[in-house]
Amino acid sequence: MTFKLLSIASVVFGVAVGAAYAQTATTDRDIQNSEVVGPMYTDNEMTQMRSKDEMKAAWDLLPEEKHTKIKGECANPQNDREKDFCGVVGDF
Repeated sequence: MTFKLLSIASVVFGVAVGAAYAQTATTDRDIQNSEVVGPMYTDNEMTQMRSKDEMKAAWDLLPEEKHTKIKGECANPQNDREKDFCGVVGDF
């Protein structure tokens, strides 16, 4: 009985730790980082891009290193949102 209880407890602990990690995991891609490109979107979920002029103004506030990194990431977009974003910032 003790073995079953310890087994169940370890499974529950593993699930809880996995869920906590999933909530705190971040990306190293600036193109997905709301702290970097969030001002170019109208919402926190980064689903609606601002106008091209507003995006350009936000882009101009980023340091040159971020421009280089983001444009490098745009060479291999991972989803449609990134493709749309890269289509706009590719003109900057």
